Amino acid sequence: MKTRKTHIWLMMAALTLVAAMSTAYADEDKNYPGTDGASPAHSAQPSSHAVARKAMRSADRTLSRGVRKAIAKGGGVDLTHLGVVARSGRVTLVGSVPENDQIALAAQRAQSVAGVTDVANRLSIDMPGGH
Repeated sequence: MKTRKTHIWLMMAALTLVAAMSTAYADEDKNYPGTDGASPAHSAQPSSHAVARKAMRSADRTLSRGVRKAIAKGGGVDLTHLGVVARSGRVTLVGSVPENDQIALAAQRAQSVAGVTDVANRLSIDMPGGH
């Protein structure tokens, strides 16, 4: 049987993969006016939409790192099994922490970061023995 920790990490990996795939394939099979039907992936110059998406992904990664740093900076929260996913200002905390107090503390610190508009707290208590 898979342990709880393994299950959580697999869920995090799956979420990351789904997010990456949804943005990578969102533009397939569309006709792009002004480019003779060629998609941005096949044109010499990236479209403004592709550039904007890349900038958004970069901003999301920067926000995720900032939230993780803010949670770590104050101490008192074990980051070993804590993940941060950001998308357009919305932050999701995933994984587990060893104590209940750390769940609220992590969410509070995440909400205090500039650029965060909403925090979805999906943290759980890490049971001793990993189950």
